Amino acid sequence: MTYLVRVYVRQLRDFYLSDTEDARHSAKQLMEGYRCAQADNLALTFRAYLESVCNQDSGTSLRFQLLAILCARPLSYDPGEVLGCIEAEAKPLLLTEQAVLLVILDRTNESVDILVNELQDYAEAELLLLRPGLPESLAQMNQAHRDLSEESDDDQSGYWLLHQQTATSIANELRSLALGINVGPESVRKLLDMYIALGETDDEMAARLVSGLLAKYGQFAEMDVLDTVPDHWQFSVVEKFVVSKFQKLTHSAQTSNIERSVHQSLSFQSELGDMESKKRRGPLVLDYTQKCAKCGKLLGSSAFALVPESNDILHLTCLG
Repeated sequence: MTYLVRVYVRQLRDFYLSDTEDARHSAKQLMEGYRCAQADNLALTFRAYLESVCNQDSGTSLRFQLLAILCARPLSYDPGEVLGCIEAEAKPLLLTEQAVLLVILDRTNESVDILVNELQDYAEAELLLLRPGLPESLAQMNQAHRDLSEESDDDQSGYWLLHQQTATSIANELRSLALGINVGPESVRKLLDMYIALGETDDEMAARLVSGLLAKYGQFAEMDVLDTVPDHWQFSVVEKFVVSKFQKLTHSAQTSNIERSVHQSLSFQSELGDMESKKRRGPLVLDYTQKCAKCGKLLGSSAFALVPESNDILHLTCLG
């Protein structure tokens, strides 16, 4: 399969990167089409867009097939060898393919760098870093390749394991969402820093990305992120994030005040109860007919004791 993948790469190189007007037009048409669709929907990945236009020409069809092989059959080819082939033959073109292979090779940071800074596929980067449990996340490529390498003996068992792993991923994602533990704060901060850095070349897109990320994952970011936001950006970029944080602080303060008031009220009621108990008790008056509550004999001149809880009077010797 590695040989077939290398053939696909070279065919794509010839289709898109040859020194002809048709090649340049095809490459430009594909990326401009994605940029237009992405402008309307930042959640659109390049892979999803490519699937929607895979019948546009032989280049998009071939590339869709190549990505399908890379993503669905991670054990059938050598990812390191294929990555080397792409870097040598079609590095500026096959960026998504490089990102897939880097994830499989456990080089996620390099993959994110390509997605954000070269391909500008922000939706794919967010899926990879922030939603690794979703079956469409590239993070699943790494896990599937590892599982298949370690536990499968043939293609049939390997594909069964891949499907089983995907089902497990969906269950884990739902469980993580329910518990609110699926997103790593360090991953959110990493993407925020990368998005803010994009402002040097595309300030409008950077502001839009930061606003969207904080709106969706603001609970995993700290207020100090505001120190890195450019001063010239409008407040609306961080408005939802700031409001959410202040609401949380207000709620925490209100909760603390309520807890403090309840504690004070309980303490006051306890003290009041003690005062009422003492008031009802009044002075203790004994005469010669008073008997011990335990043995029933007259107290006489013996030493005695009063039990506060029951107001019983006992011989001191009966108290033990």
